[in-house]
Amino acid sequence: MSTGIRSQLAPKGLQFNSSDFFISDKYATILTVVSYPKFIAPGYLSTLTTMPGIKVVIKHIPLPFSMITKMLNKQIAELKTRYQEERDRTIQERIRPSADLRNHYNDISKRCKENKEAVIITVNGRGDTVTISYEEYKNMKARIELLEILSEAEEDVKNGNKPIRSCQTPVKQ
Repeated sequence: MSTGIRSQLAPKGLQFNSSDFFISDKYATILTVVSYPKFIAPGYLSTLTTMPGIKVVIKHIPLPFSMITKMLNKQIAELKTRYQEERDRTIQERIRPSADLRNHYNDISKRCKENKEAVIITVNGRGDTVTISYEEYKNMKARIELLEILSEAEEDVKNGNKPIRSCQTPVKQ
């Protein structure tokens, strides 16, 4: 293709993505309308066209509902797959071999503190210990103490006794 025809058909300032495109420095997006109301009055899209810099171009391409359903189901399946892959990667990052505790202690410690999550340390591929930040440990211990006190109080109430113990450790939210 010669350069003259190419520049006329696809200028450098034209960039297409899956859901939007740029013409020079102007951003555009594609709006897909699946169905219209039974009657369209003049000014149906006027709320879009009154925004500064917005141009509306409508091209009607009739598609059968079955085709739209297939396209949407395909996109949903792809999103589910991407979500599951991301979730699997996140879980794998939380499970670390014991050598990582020795070789990457600072990274593991930082992850526990910043993300407030537990990191499972494995030995020979099996769970061995769990690492959490000191703050999370204190909060968990206080919550357990509170739950034990509440359980005792509930048992006392069931037995007709008045609860006499009080919680001394504040629970940090």
